[in-house]
Amino acid sequence: MKNLDTLINANKLILYPTSILYISVVGISLAMVLQILLGISQLIIAVIISYNCYKLLNVKLKSRLKLYWALVIIDLVSLPFSGNIFDFPGMICYFILPMLIAIYFHFLIIEINTEIIKP
Repeated sequence: MKNLDTLINANKLILYPTSILYISVVGISLAMVLQILLGISQLIIAVIISYNCYKLLNVKLKSRLKLYWALVIIDLVSLPFSGNIFDFPGMICYFILPMLIAIYFHFLIIEINTEIIKP
């Protein structure tokens, strides 16, 4: 895989509106729906990168990609124990942590793309 621009743009297409809707507070319900799409799309992108680009990455980026996967697994495992969605622990596990992981992943794929297209 030479270039991740298409994957980065697909990620932006969902990440930016989701973030804006959460920040605006007006569209929180729509942001929750978009966050589900964001999570699914980022998992697909992460699988693509893990299978197609992992060997091309330097040690630092490999460890950051592993950290992303660890964060995703920890968050998914913690969901059943986080309680009600509208309690503080539930809000953290269902909304805040996944968005922070999504933002981390966004910057990670940009950095991975920069590494891959280096001559």
